[in-house]
Amino acid sequence: MPQIMWKKEDQKYCLCAFPFIGLVIWGLQYALKYFMVTWLCWQDIYVAIGLALVPILVTGGIHLDGFMDTCDAKSSFGDKEKKLQILSDPHIGAFAVIHLLLYVAVYMLGLWNSMYYLADFRGMAFYGTTFVYARVLSGLLSATVEKARKDGMLVAVAQEDGKSTAQKILVLEGLLCIALLLILDMRIGTMLILVTLFYLLLFANKIKKEFGGVTGDLAGYLLCMTECISILVIALCYGLGWC
Repeated sequence: MPQIMWKKEDQKYCLCAFPFIGLVIWGLQYALKYFMVTWLCWQDIYVAIGLALVPILVTGGIHLDGFMDTCDAKSSFGDKEKKLQILSDPHIGAFAVIHLLLYVAVYMLGLWNSMYYLADFRGMAFYGTTFVYARVLSGLLSATVEKARKDGMLVAVAQEDGKSTAQKILVLEGLLCIALLLILDMRIGTMLILVTLFYLLLFANKIKKEFGGVTGDLAGYLLCMTECISILVIALCYGLGWC
């Protein structure tokens, strides 16, 4: 693998490139689905499992780690300092496991019931765009909301002197995602955008009160929830015949 020398002045623009990971995920998912359906003739449930594994393998599960840490912290019902301490604790709690199992079950339910929608290129393109879109929202949360800690990976990649530039580029990337979602499917795209933006506003307001700001784990939690909400919206709208 090529080695990249990260400089401090470059790290503050990492969030701008963050959404492009979604394109990598979509490309691998499309290739895997084509292989599993065309060459192996596997059933939808196995294809759905394969598609769900791609984001985890590409990211190394780093966002699910943040999801689980956040679930542990929220379930503690402690004060701000207690919750931040739990976020930084490397140990796993029972609530994290429970919420992860629930998350996987709900996500797989939505994905499995969306397989007919994902049968053609348009459906897969719409689904793939949601991975880019989720990372845009997570990046905007990281670049906009005050940091809960003075140190950590998020502080390194979301530096104050690059915040304005990162925000502008992420907004532009978000508008491109919104435009593409609406072009690919106006009805489902509109519903997905409204629901996820509403959830973003609620989540941003909640973490300010509970955690005093955003952390890398909280940004990862938002990303996972946006991906899950997106596939549920697709499954629900397709089931209602909105396409």
